[in-house]
Amino acid sequence: MEGVIFNMANKRVFKVATASAVAASALVAAVPASAASVTYEQAEKQVNVAREAANGLHAEYTKNADYKTKVDIKKANDELNRAKAKIAALSDAKQKAYLSSRIQGTIDTVARANAYNNAVRVGTEILPAAHQAVVKAADVASLKEGNVVLAEKIKQAKETFPKVYGKEIQAKFASLYLTADLEADRKDGHYAAITADRVAEGLKLIAAGKVEEAEVQYKNAEASFKAVKGLATIKEIIAADWTELGKKIEAAKTPKVESVSAINAKTIVVKFNSELTADNTVVGDASEVAKYTLDGTLATTAVLGSDKKTVTLTFAGGVEGTDQVLVVNPVVTTKKDKDGNAVSTEKYSKVLSYTDEVKPEVVGTSYENGKIVVSYSEAIGTKPTVVRVNGNPVAASDIAIASDATKVEITYAGLAASTTASLYVAGAKDASAAGNEMSLFNGTVITPAADTAKPQITGVQVTGQNTAKVTLSEAINEATVAATLQKGATQTAVSLVKDATDTTGKTYTLTVDLNGVTAGDGIFAGTSTSESFTLYVAAGVMTDTSTPANANELFSTNLTFVKDVTAPALVSSQTSADSKKLEFKFNEDLTVAGSDANIIIKNADGVRISAVDPETALKVGDNKTYQVDTKAGDVVLDAGTYTVTIPAGFFTDAYGNASTAVTSTFTVGAPTNNDTTKPTGAVTTADTNVFQVVYSEEVTATALNLSNYKLDGASLPAGTEIYFTSTAKDTVKIVLPTGSINIGNQTTGASAILNVSGVADKAGNVIATANTPVVVKDNTAASVTNVQVLGTDVYVTFNENITVPGTTNALDAFKVTVNGTELLAADVSELAAVSGNAKQVKFTLTTAATPVVSVKAAQTVLKDANGVLVK
Repeated sequence: MEGVIFNMANKRVFKVATASAVAASALVAAVPASAASVTYEQAEKQVNVAREAANGLHAEYTKNADYKTKVDIKKANDELNRAKAKIAALSDAKQKAYLSSRIQGTIDTVARANAYNNAVRVGTEILPAAHQAVVKAADVASLKEGNVVLAEKIKQAKETFPKVYGKEIQAKFASLYLTADLEADRKDGHYAAITADRVAEGLKLIAAGKVEEAEVQYKNAEASFKAVKGLATIKEIIAADWTELGKKIEAAKTPKVESVSAINAKTIVVKFNSELTADNTVVGDASEVAKYTLDGTLATTAVLGSDKKTVTLTFAGGVEGTDQVLVVNPVVTTKKDKDGNAVSTEKYSKVLSYTDEVKPEVVGTSYENGKIVVSYSEAIGTKPTVVRVNGNPVAASDIAIASDATKVEITYAGLAASTTASLYVAGAKDASAAGNEMSLFNGTVITPAADTAKPQITGVQVTGQNTAKVTLSEAINEATVAATLQKGATQTAVSLVKDATDTTGKTYTLTVDLNGVTAGDGIFAGTSTSESFTLYVAAGVMTDTSTPANANELFSTNLTFVKDVTAPALVSSQTSADSKKLEFKFNEDLTVAGSDANIIIKNADGVRISAVDPETALKVGDNKTYQVDTKAGDVVLDAGTYTVTIPAGFFTDAYGNASTAVTSTFTVGAPTNNDTTKPTGAVTTADTNVFQVVYSEEVTATALNLSNYKLDGASLPAGTEIYFTSTAKDTVKIVLPTGSINIGNQTTGASAILNVSGVADKAGNVIATANTPVVVKDNTAASVTNVQVLGTDVYVTFNENITVPGTTNALDAFKVTVNGTELLAADVSELAAVSGNAKQVKFTLTTAATPVVSVKAAQTVLKDANGVLVK
């Protein structure tokens, strides 16, 4: 039942809860035994004061909340505590219950404000401090400690934010403080600590000699380290430790082959466990094809990958087969032994069986200068049978496998710049025995933007008293550019000549004839030592290689030539590397004007020694160096000290300036192998399809390795003969076999490029790779591919174009039989060309029959387009 309390002051009647209800909702403390007596009016007044103090708090933690500033609840909390105390001091239970119900809303408001303040404290103080402890950790121990604290504080935040009043406010706190950056750094800290532990364990294992187990930890650490995206400071520390572990593992490994795998019909990939040297001048480096054999056949190429641990081998004859033996001989690594010597891998062999069942796939397309290039995943053995560009079929004659067999070139002029053309390709097959056919390619080719930049001269630099270097913005078509040199009103025609040593094709040389009779020559006549000119290059005389070509605009510049009056100066003197000559090196090319008899040579005892002539001379290939010899023959000088004086005027430079006297002292010791000079090779076309390479010194058997020569980028054909021409071993002849060349007529031939590389001298110095033009002539006879009989007409098709002489009976070229009987000249007509098909000839039978046609032995009338007799 409910009781009634009368408020005498206000004469209002209030209902109070029953005793059971009061007990259920009691919110005030029990009255202390010593509490002073409190009247109902006093308690009620304090309740009203507390309620008033709490007014407005609700708005502060709801609609006015900024989630960063705490709500000031001190006054409301103090007044609430006083109200609770006075209620607790009342003796009447019903009065207590009534006032407790009135104060409950204030209690809730203050509690909610306090929960809001706790959330603000966690979000603005506790979480940031824990977060920064991880972000700014300067060592692994601090990181691990910070990881533990941050995890605890994130858990605390996740427990605190849901206690705030209102779902929207709870969500706002979570989104504001439990951020993606916080979670990312927590994860980074977690994975960084895992990585550090794995690295530490790896270092312990490597110290214990457990290399393979250490490598497992190294790889595991690599995986977890990749998950660390931030924490730059600690990441750098862990990276250094991880790298150090990798170095120690690498150092502890015995260099060897890790795995081999065939990836297509021509290619094998060899993986090593240690880095290999990338210096191809080192004997035994990874690029030496002699290091790799498959059933005794040398690899055609060996290419070291960017990781320096992978070598990709190609074999011209293919790699398909059963139970083939692959041998990898020791290859030089980057490791050094305790004496500083290079360490090589162990010899490796494996029985390899492989059948290529992988289709070639198109991996890219490009367009340049009227050709579409389709790149494949492997070498192509059969070109595509169907190609369509923008739906238009492409003739088979316009489709070809490039010198790089992984590419197919499609001649298709007329695609506009900066456009996308549809491209359909089908029928290409790889070089495998099975001839795996490509998947149909329905794709596109994008043409590059049109080249509209005009070639221009970007610089002119005077390099001598009558020479200047001219630099262009791009390579141009012209080897020589006409120009004009003007002084006053006088103009002289000059030429800019392409510098053959500049592989970019952008450097040209201007040389003025000082002694000519035309205006502008003889520029230093009289006492003049400096003359200025204006160089003009007319518009349109330079064209670039784009299609259509862009031409230059008018160019002019001033340049001044200064007369060279400086004598050649001695730069250094030394004993030659082979201890056979005493060398004087000057700063410019020399002309010898003096006599060797005037050179004064004395040994340590003051005994005068004569220079040996003609072995005392300018060094071969170096006109800046003069070599003095004291012993006849190609022999080492006697050990000892020599003082050599070359008199004044012995040399002049290109401009007639005479040298001053020079004296140098040389000490000749026991001969040592200090030869570090690479050999050079001069290539000439010695005969039809015969090339001669004259080396600058004796070379090793590497000069007889056919893989060290390429013709137009391809390996020399099978059957090529190569040999030294003498015991001096400095000249090699290369003879191409019959049937290996299909270009070049029999008179002038066709230009080709012979590439020489990998040839070493006796000291192990490897020649610098060089390309030299040579001439090749067709030595491949055309052959019959098909014979077709239509009525009495017989059509014979060859594999290349044929020239047909006039008034020639068919039997002059062919043997024709019918039922085993050879026909006579009266039974057949004269030969005739077939209109529209240069690969066909025809003749007519007097009587319809089914003949057997073959090329007549030693026939002399039918030739291919290059003049080679058909066989």
